[in-house]
Amino acid sequence: MPNYWNQLQYVLIFTSKMSQRTEIFLPTEIIIRIVTFVAADGSQLCLHACCLVSRQWYSASVALLYAEPDVQHAFEKFTATVCPPIATSRSKTDPGLGNLVRILDMSPLVHHSTNSVTARLLGRVKENLEVFIAPMISFSVNSFASLSKCYNLSELNLSLVYPSLPFVRLKKAIRNLNKLEFLSLPRSTAILVERSACVQWPPRLRHIRFSGRFPINSMESFSWPEQLSSLTLVGCIDLSVNAISTLICSRHLGRQLRYLGISYDNKFLQPESINAVPRFLPNLRSLSVPGDLLQDDFFNNNGTPLSLEYLAIERATTTNMSPLGFSERSLISALDYGLSNLRSVFFDPVYSTPSYSVIFVSINDALKAQWKRRSPGEFASQESKIGTFFTIQSRFMRNE
Repeated sequence: MPNYWNQLQYVLIFTSKMSQRTEIFLPTEIIIRIVTFVAADGSQLCLHACCLVSRQWYSASVALLYAEPDVQHAFEKFTATVCPPIATSRSKTDPGLGNLVRILDMSPLVHHSTNSVTARLLGRVKENLEVFIAPMISFSVNSFASLSKCYNLSELNLSLVYPSLPFVRLKKAIRNLNKLEFLSLPRSTAILVERSACVQWPPRLRHIRFSGRFPINSMESFSWPEQLSSLTLVGCIDLSVNAISTLICSRHLGRQLRYLGISYDNKFLQPESINAVPRFLPNLRSLSVPGDLLQDDFFNNNGTPLSLEYLAIERATTTNMSPLGFSERSLISALDYGLSNLRSVFFDPVYSTPSYSVIFVSINDALKAQWKRRSPGEFASQESKIGTFFTIQSRFMRNE
């Protein structure tokens, strides 16, 4: 993306000099086109400069300036404008600017805010807010009332929240958010199966980033969202083979789930935990697992071919670089039966070393050869998506 700051400075200086001689008028459509390019460059400073040119430029730029505010470097000024102190007259400080906010990312903030300020800020931007990423410290139950009124919210990320949030109260706060599709739970989440069963999930919730602790003995009866198709497990207290089996044994998940991600950042993960996945989730299209826990036994499945099309090999569970837990021969052999639908294998960039190049090339050649032999027409049109890649393309893998 080119840097428009120097170009914009030239335009502003030129306009300033020419305005001393004669007034220059640009159609609003042209100005909107200019500031759209400026916004694409991601510079809040440039957008702020555009707002200062004239009233016409202000009206064309202000919505883009506040659509995704950079709260890390100007949090106090932002809150003073959008969310002034209660004693301050709102009519003098906030001309509806909070309604322009579409994405509010407070993840860089630690001690910049307080629980009450975050709650009031969320209340001011709730009208058109689509994405909210909560801060680590200053998000609590105080914000639930404002959160429950963010009716346009499609993504709620609470993964960084450190204080414990009551799961049932959180579920009640979001149950009427009809546009919510993605939810990331805090690491301190404690699932209460029986008490939460009577509280409905948002109707369009499709992706959950699941963290925290859950009761192994009663998790089988946990009520999952009706439309859930993507589940990522990260920061779980216990993902031993018994724990993960009770977590994913739901018949509803067996029918609905298309993507499962198991991060290296889970406790008590075992190779047997990964081996249990196909038994409970035969309809998965995409699976992401740590490379050291994916072993040959996972591929030695002589049963019904899985629906798996995309397999992602994440970094190992240990801090030191661990070798892959499987051989390329096991994976290639499985292409003839258990993994006959596999199209792509994604390797985390940590495996992009000369020692893994032979494995990478062997699997890549085997995948392309199989699809070329199996479906020449489809292979010709999809060749760029078939094979092995050194990247974790989670968004691509979650597509149904």
